[in-house]
Amino acid sequence: MANAAFGVRVTIDDYGKFLQMILNRGTANGTRVLSVEAVDALISNQVSAYDTTNDFSVGITKIPRYGLGSWPDVVNEFGGTVVVSGNGGMGFYPWVDYATNTWGIIGVQDARGAQVAVPASQKVEVEARNALSR
Repeated sequence: MANAAFGVRVTIDDYGKFLQMILNRGTANGTRVLSVEAVDALISNQVSAYDTTNDFSVGITKIPRYGLGSWPDVVNEFGGTVVVSGNGGMGFYPWVDYATNTWGIIGVQDARGAQVAVPASQKVEVEARNALSR
């Protein structure tokens, strides 16, 4: 069992099903679970009108964008989300990559805190995405 968010318990298989549903823009096994508009709201930058340069979490992730419970890691020239993640402070790093039509989950366990765990998991996530795009 993964402990992704301090008390939320879910299997990797179930979390993968959730990520696949996000990748499918709200559809799981042919059933509409969330509207396309809801998924767009979840993964889109919700703080584009704000200066996030002094935000604590932005200082760690170097991602100046926030979705609704997610981070739009990579955006295109129009601001559309290409890669979205839901990285956690202890190194849990799920992501969806719309460019390669893939998703993944990285787990880096490091009790030293977000300043160490998040960049470590982020580095592994970027390497995994780069490998998938080759």
